[in-house]
Amino acid sequence: MQVAIRDTEVRRRTEEGAPPQARILFICPFDLSRYRGTPLRARMTIDALRTATSCRVICRGGGGEGSVILDVGSGGGTRLWAYLQEMQFSFRALPYMRQMRARAVHTFDALSALPAVLWWKPRQRGSIVVELHGLVSAQMGRGGPVLHGLVRALERFVLRRADQIIAMSYSQQAYLAEAFGIPAGKIRVIWGPVDLDIFRYREPEKTATLRVGYSGNDFPWQGVDDCLATAELLASEPDVEFLFVTGSGWRTDLRRLHRVARVEAETREQTAEQLARCDVLLSPRKGRAADVQYPFKLSSYLAVGRPVVATDVSDQRRIINAAQCGIVIPPGSPWAIAEAIRRLRDEGRSSRVAMGVRARQFAEEHLSMDRFRSALLGMYEELGVSA
Repeated sequence: MQVAIRDTEVRRRTEEGAPPQARILFICPFDLSRYRGTPLRARMTIDALRTATSCRVICRGGGGEGSVILDVGSGGGTRLWAYLQEMQFSFRALPYMRQMRARAVHTFDALSALPAVLWWKPRQRGSIVVELHGLVSAQMGRGGPVLHGLVRALERFVLRRADQIIAMSYSQQAYLAEAFGIPAGKIRVIWGPVDLDIFRYREPEKTATLRVGYSGNDFPWQGVDDCLATAELLASEPDVEFLFVTGSGWRTDLRRLHRVARVEAETREQTAEQLARCDVLLSPRKGRAADVQYPFKLSSYLAVGRPVVATDVSDQRRIINAAQCGIVIPPGSPWAIAEAIRRLRDEGRSSRVAMGVRARQFAEEHLSMDRFRSALLGMYEELGVSA
């Protein structure tokens, strides 16, 4: 069965007089078959809207039947190219944006929307939605002030001209209003959803050991280095062990640490299974990149129903306090993580189970796929792009 349309096939169909059409066109300069981070969030958005309206996808892979796969290389090698790859992908996608005659273009970062802002919108008079998983300018660790200023200026140009911005957190909404002058009314906050049928609640096992879990990658803003330092601080306490649930891109060496294990999960189901083995879960993010993103792992943590030790970045304090399901600590402090783990251990199993039940209840009330779908459809209704 054909599951994707290559760009040559799109050109052939257009020449035959039958250009593919859609109400919403998603521009995804990544492989949607990846199940973590932005690709996962993008796929959840696409799947949620596909149930109610006609959608098309332009991506690097994994878009499913009818998607357009653009074989755009990672090329260049220069620092400028590395930071502008999403924009380069979208320029390549511009001819297909025009052919599909969509009512709206939906992207997952600011730079991907630049071609739509410059050329697609003036001709098609459609809406541009930027679902902002993160800001390149906030994640740049090198490149110097000139390159950083250029990327930031491009992001500002796009975001001010988008019709709707979906922010991942209230902290991101505040940052966009302050740093880019975006009116708050144009920024809709939608927290990361979670599939509650995959990330199910299971009461933790009764064991003599407190298993502390972490899920995600080891990018600098994730705070993995603080997790490892915490493991060293607790090395003399045999009733505490650590489990890292990671993807295939993991680079950090854990072999030198005692009672620390890593499991590579290839699917969401495997991730959910490993998280359910834990008693406490960590989200130790830090830095500007973490403060303007939503910690996607947090939704999974809440859904499986475990107490969370989280740093005071993004909306973690808002969510943990509302759910009454964990401890919020300052970012960048292994000592604070260790003290929070000790506190949860000493409070006892019944207290941890109660926190986990409240976490699951919060996920059911605020982070379900049904709630996510309703929020997206309501936004598109307001833009005049109805089902």
